[in-house]
Amino acid sequence: MKKITPLAFLSVLLMISACSSSDSGEIATKSFTTELSETTLSFGNVEVTNTAEETFTVTNTGTEEISISNITTPEGFSVTPSSGSIAAGNSQTFTVAFTPTTISVFSGNMSITSNSTSTASIISVTGTGIASTSAKTYENTIAPIMAQSCSTTGCHSGANPAGQVALTNFTEVKNGFTIDDSWGEIQSGRMPKPGVPSLTQEDKDNLQLWINAGYPSGELVTVSYISNIAPLVNQSCATTNCHGGTRSPSLTNYSEVKTAFEATGTNSSIGRIERGNMPKNSSKLEQANIDLLNTWIATGFIQQ
Repeated sequence: MKKITPLAFLSVLLMISACSSSDSGEIATKSFTTELSETTLSFGNVEVTNTAEETFTVTNTGTEEISISNITTPEGFSVTPSSGSIAAGNSQTFTVAFTPTTISVFSGNMSITSNSTSTASIISVTGTGIASTSAKTYENTIAPIMAQSCSTTGCHSGANPAGQVALTNFTEVKNGFTIDDSWGEIQSGRMPKPGVPSLTQEDKDNLQLWINAGYPSGELVTVSYISNIAPLVNQSCATTNCHGGTRSPSLTNYSEVKTAFEATGTNSSIGRIERGNMPKNSSKLEQANIDLLNTWIATGFIQQ
């Protein structure tokens, strides 16, 4: 009888084991999947320059490590950390900060770039910047002063205001202080006129604070496609045969205009407008209209 050596016996065992694994049909699979705890984050009203925070969690539901290379955020928002790795079965919490710089609505999407095959990689964020309760704005402080001593006294209202300077709304009051030297008249004592309630020292101090802050209105700035952008684009772009027919890009509806203005770089629509290359064969848009477009972009392309 032929003897089987230990080495030969080991080889037989390995062959049997390999055949057994193959016959079972079990194949190891790798998965790169994640789950988001939130798909929307709403920060509500936050005073300008203040910061509010919300969190979301990414859970690795796959079998392999997930690598997050970047998280992009719209204007007004930031995220910490903006990248990282998550082992299989583990979770990572991210902190989103909202710091409004102007009194306006901020909104947009955060986009998570990773090796995850899951389709959920976008989180919608929104928040509103409001005036500080301690800030002196036209709405909360200056309007009552003007109404008491200037506009409702018959001096700076009506068809023939004194000195042809009306002070009945924000624009008129700001112009009165920046163009017509109303502040100088107040400081000299010539305003308000005799017989009209005089300004207190607190009133004058508040006016000075308002001037020093750059004449903030305190009004919420909301720019929408329907009310503001569509009329501007239709007048200057879509109905001029430049971007209303076969010429690319078409700018005849909200989706087309949003896509065109989401683009970045020197050849983007807003870049071409700011350089005066758009509208074609026409004068450059007024700065007020360019500011309107930039506000619409910055606040998340509000439709209505």
